[in-house]
Amino acid sequence: MKRVLPVLLSILFALALLEGALQLVYRVRAGDWLAHRTALPIYRETDWGFALKPHLALEHRTGEFRTHLFTDAHGFRVAAAGEEVAREKPEGTWRVMLLGPSFAFGWGVEYEETFLAQLGDRLRAGAAAGTAAGDAKIDLINAGVPALGPIQQLEWFRREGAAYRPDLVIQLVYGSYAVSRAYSDGLVPDERGYLRPATVSRADRLRAALKRSAIVFHVWAATNRLRGGEPKAIEGAGR
Repeated sequence: MKRVLPVLLSILFALALLEGALQLVYRVRAGDWLAHRTALPIYRETDWGFALKPHLALEHRTGEFRTHLFTDAHGFRVAAAGEEVAREKPEGTWRVMLLGPSFAFGWGVEYEETFLAQLGDRLRAGAAAGTAAGDAKIDLINAGVPALGPIQQLEWFRREGAAYRPDLVIQLVYGSYAVSRAYSDGLVPDERGYLRPATVSRADRLRAALKRSAIVFHVWAATNRLRGGEPKAIEGAGR
């Protein structure tokens, strides 16, 4: 033990130095800490599960993408700070509402690059050409909430979303309804707005700690590069 213990302590000290150095490397490259790569304080608790906080205005910066996130007073994602979605649908408006998880919300992409924004551009082009929506003005509501399951979103629509009187509702579904129900029921926002498992096991804690490790992240990134050859840009789930 007298010979082994100094070796173990030296290895732990070297790993701690390497972890600190790689954390700084990620901070310099991405402009934010690795712990914020997948966890953002953007949630609030609701009767049907969770929703996005109102009036968010933040920049999500990771080593893979950099994007801006804004929400209005209802928690809908909007293009810019201060933009608001009217509950009452204006006359002569054809309103499209999008439900879904991060793919609908547009995780990792700017608002203009989201599915709903690009769909709106095509609908407006079709309206101008006389092939879609007639003479109506196209109105978009992005009600996507990252990690929220389809059953919870349908419950939100029944309670609140239908009051916006959308002419078209599109729901993007990730996984099955049964799996999504179990997944979303096990997630709750804490007092700071981070989404966490309702029941946390030792394996969950270990997995969370490993995700925040710069050594693990850089080994994972290097492994991906070795498997795929030249590194490819990660464009975000929302694209």
